[in-house]
Amino acid sequence: MNIKKLKYLNHLALGLLLLAATADARAQFFVGISAGQSKAGLNGGDISSQLLDLGFTSSSVSLSDKTTSYGLKLGYQFTPYVAVEGNYTDLGKYSYQANVQPTGSLNSELTVKGYGLDLIGTLPIIDKFSLLGKAGVQRMKTDGAFSGSGSIDLVTSGASQTSTTGKLGFGVQYDVTKNLGLRLEVERFRKLGGSALGSVFDADNYSLGVFFKF
Repeated sequence: MNIKKLKYLNHLALGLLLLAATADARAQFFVGISAGQSKAGLNGGDISSQLLDLGFTSSSVSLSDKTTSYGLKLGYQFTPYVAVEGNYTDLGKYSYQANVQPTGSLNSELTVKGYGLDLIGTLPIIDKFSLLGKAGVQRMKTDGAFSGSGSIDLVTSGASQTSTTGKLGFGVQYDVTKNLGLRLEVERFRKLGGSALGSVFDADNYSLGVFFKF
């Protein structure tokens, strides 16, 4: 390999190192993906009340209120302590079954997803670890699919409710490198569902996410 070519490769390597260092120093935008589990605060009493209004006596309500959740995030870090973050969250699918008198049952599946905007505050605690808190606004849609048996004769097999509500969250973040981070967090989504879906409820989402800064 001649000297001229060797100098060119050295200059190229130096340029790439400088570019990487500049990217680290200017890391402001970030994207992330997360997965976890959500738990809905479905109220069996609300569901029973709805059925009582229709002339039924609910003998039991069984809930399936835990499910897998997913999220996508896109944010901008204004300072080491303040960021704004847009998100899309799929809280998954919940279900309940109400057995009523006269003999019959009502089955419902509720799917919740939507998008929002959060303001995030970050507090470094020890090397590479930070505490974070967030507050934001969410636009969430709950879709319900219904089926009945026995004395339950449904007028419709589905309904949906869209709501704009507040969201709170907190967590811990670990910076693996200047451009890669992990986040463990808990978020509360408020006032989901609706009377047409049998219950108005909150949901807590527990997730682990990975973030790439650029």
